[in-house]
Amino acid sequence: IRKDTPDNEIAPMIESVSQGIVVCGHTHIQFDRTVLGKRIVNAGSVGLQSAARGACWALLGPHVELRETQYDYQNAAEQ
Repeated sequence: IRKDTPDNEIAPMIESVSQGIVVCGHTHIQFDRTVLGKRIVNAGSVGLQSAARGACWALLGPHVELRETQYDYQNAAEQ
């Protein structure tokens, strides 16, 4: 599931899911959207960010917060 995957493609993937929040990954891009009344969250990527300027991650608790922590990723890659 990507940030821009059409709702009609996602619907069959989640129609039998009883949970209210689905956490997915692998696409490296953060998003938070709702399809069929279910919240779909992607935390993003720490080391393979695309449009981000740092490490992307999500804080999960009573609420979902998408976060980004800036770091010198070029230096980290060299090391």
